[in-house]
Parts: sequence; structure tokens; C-alpha cells
Amino acid sequence: MLLSRVYGQLGELYVFDTAPRMTLEIFRQCGEYALRANDSLMWADAYRKQAFCYTQMEMPDSAIYILKCAQSTFDALGSKKNAVRLNLSLCVAYLDKKDMFAAAKHMDLYEEYSGLVRKDNTVVSGIGSETYYTCKVKGFLLTNKPDSVLVYARRMIDSGKSGYVRGAYEYMAEAYEMLGKKDSVVKYAKLYSEQVASDYYEKVG
Repeated sequence: MLLSRVYGQLGELYVFDTAPRMTLEIFRQCGEYALRANDSLMWADAYRKQAFCYTQMEMPDSAIYILKCAQSTFDALGSKKNAVRLNLSLCVAYLDKKDMFAAAKHMDLYEEYSGLVRKDNTVVSGIGSETYYTCKVKGFLLTNKPDSVLVYARRMIDSGKSGYVRGAYEYMAEAYEMLGKKDSVVKYAKLYSEQVASDYYEKVG
């Protein structure tokens, strides 16, 4: 059990370090040791984290397969909360495939049953909150609703996390391009470029 937890923590360190193949192998090792220790919940958690690696590698079909298997396992183990909250990750994967029908279905399930989304479509702060706003933004971009993109992109910026702030600037530039506001496109494109450079030098440092 100790080894599975060591690999689990190691994976958490690498998962945000744009090293998806390395992270994938770490989470596989985590799952293997969890199975040896008969820790089914730990195995399911390690398995669902592999989906994030496939998302980073732009392989949404693999991510969807893993997420659905993990969701079934959580359900079977009685961990309903974990099963329901995987709908947000499924939404991400389907948005990457530009399958709005499936993405909307999983977003609806997440909003109704996760216990994290308020009636005004703000989300409880914590793990997954920025991902929720990102999903909303991507959905509105795909359905040509730039005004709604701007609302949720600003919520991404409020998180203060550089990766989400960088993404928000890019999405806002796209939204203003839809609206035909060239000055705002230039403004947010420049902010995006500056954030990319800042993140790069921080990482190198």
C-alpha cells in the first residue's frame, strides 16, 4: 500500500509538469501496487488519473474509455460522489472531440448531482472549479456565444492560477474576434503572449 501511495504522490507532482507519458507510467505503477494491496479505491483513483494524461496527449477517446471504466468501478464500490464528479472530466474529453451533445449531457449530470455547482452557475472553490469554468467557456465557443465566454473566462482569471489565466486570455481574444472588437482582440492576445512567456521563464527558473 505504501508503494501505491508513493507513486500516487509522484504522479501528482508530474501531472502538471507537461510530462504526460512519464506521468501515465507513474499512475500505472500506482494502480499496480494498489491492486497488490487489495486497495480497490486507490486503484480506481490511479486509473482515472491516467485519463488526464491522455487528455494532455490529445487522445480523448482513450480518456473517455478510462473515465467510464473508473466511473463504473467507483459506482460498484459505493463511491457515488467520485463517480458523479467524473462527469466533468468526461465533459472535457467530449469537448475535445467537439461532441457537444455528449459534453452537455455530462455537464448536466455534474451540475445536478456533484453538489459543487450553485444555482447561479458559480462553483464551489477547490479542485475542479477552474476546470468547470473552462468547460463552460469551450462549450460557449463551440456554440458561438461570445458574451457568455467572457463571463466564464473572467471567473477563470479570478482563480489566479497561471495556467487558467493564460487560457482565459486566449479564450477572450477568440470571443472578442467573434464580436468584431479588434482592439480587445489585440489586448488579450498580448496578455496571452506575456503570460506564456512568464510561465515559461518561471518553469525554467
